[in-house]
Amino acid sequence: GTGNKDEDFGIGYYTLFGDGAVHVSPIGGLSKRLVREMAAFLGLDQAIVNRIPTAGLEPGQSDYKDLGYDYDVVEMISEGFVQGLTVAELSRHEQIVPLVETQLTHYKKVFGVLKFVSVDQVVTDVLRRHEIATGKMKIIHPPSPTISLTYD
Repeated sequence: GTGNKDEDFGIGYYTLFGDGAVHVSPIGGLSKRLVREMAAFLGLDQAIVNRIPTAGLEPGQSDYKDLGYDYDVVEMISEGFVQGLTVAELSRHEQIVPLVETQLTHYKKVFGVLKFVSVDQVVTDVLRRHEIATGKMKIIHPPSPTISLTYD
């Protein structure tokens, strides 16, 4: 598969039995940022490296437009959750606040409306999407029964 850590495992931004139905996920442990850095390092064309993420489901659609924030926000908030920070702590974090506020302003400038009005709403949305992603993973990778070859 081509899903990265932020899309597939961070917020589950994929179609359950569509582009999410893969046997192996070679870049699944890399954030979108690291995938771009790796692509640039490997010499891929800048048009590919800097391509705007889109599900390609309709003209003019983009992940940013749908989500209201980009994958840099997803990465930073997701890593904070992994490190045990709470929604309140992340909503006040000195790195997250300016990043999210810049994106809120940019979103309104580009689309004429705000999708979110606060950093707290964005942090909460990333967490909500992560919980949904975890549920999707349970469907795609259901638990397997324990099998033992031990004789009693």
